[in-house]
Amino acid sequence: MPDQPGFGKSAKPDIRYSFDLLACNTKTLPDSLGVTRAAIGGHSLGGMLAVYFARDYPETTAVLALENPTGLKDYRSVIPPQPIETVFR
Repeated sequence: MPDQPGFGKSAKPDIRYSFDLLACNTKTLPDSLGVTRAAIGGHSLGGMLAVYFARDYPETTAVLALENPTGLKDYRSVIPPQPIETVFR
């Protein structure tokens, strides 16, 4: 199970985090192991990440399993991403 940048014991770079970025980061794991198809699973926030992974990399996703996923609504069309400066005032 990969530890995502900005979470757990991983480095916390000052970057714009997104599920697409985390899905791309996750894709490096099966790629580095030579895995071409995998069962993708996610729980809670990882469930949302698993959905993005499956959407972005359907050729790698053999099956998608979700347990109590959070945030399955994509609000980007309603609330566009905000600059960090406006979030922390």
